[in-house]
Amino acid sequence: MRKALAFNYFYLISAIGLLFSLQACSPKYADFVPQTQEILSDGDLRRVQFYNSDDILLKREVSSDIAQVKGGKIIKKGNTLVETIQIKAETPGVCVKSEDNMLGVAFQADNNNFLYFKPKGNEYVLQVKNDSVDYGGKNYYVQALSTPILKVKQSQMDKLDQSNKKLKGRKVR
Repeated sequence: MRKALAFNYFYLISAIGLLFSLQACSPKYADFVPQTQEILSDGDLRRVQFYNSDDILLKREVSSDIAQVKGGKIIKKGNTLVETIQIKAETPGVCVKSEDNMLGVAFQADNNNFLYFKPKGNEYVLQVKNDSVDYGGKNYYVQALSTPILKVKQSQMDKLDQSNKKLKGRKVR
């Protein structure tokens, strides 16, 4: 009897361990898809916590007489200065603008400094033209190992997939 009980505990503990390991392997982030954007209002979009999939490095050359830079780092390169802004992978961002199916996502407190993400296939990718972007009214060269994608936490997507309707029922009169 004791061997059978010990054997059952072994299976129970193994099953619990397997459950936790499978949960740890589940993806933390999911792609934000155009179909989701279509069902959300602008107000709802502004309450979604977005994340970027990959590191983004923005660079621009600054005249040495315009050396005052508010954000990012300044690196001297010969007689010119190079301003760099680094946005690490999984940096949280907020949608501050939505137009023409594109989302303007800010990764800092200033709503004027944002990056546009546009739908491409079943994901939102960083809007880049000729390897550069407009960021805060200035043109920056973009360096990224792969095209950054807009992400949301998997738990947020799971909540959207569920229906929240609860019926009270109906009685015969």
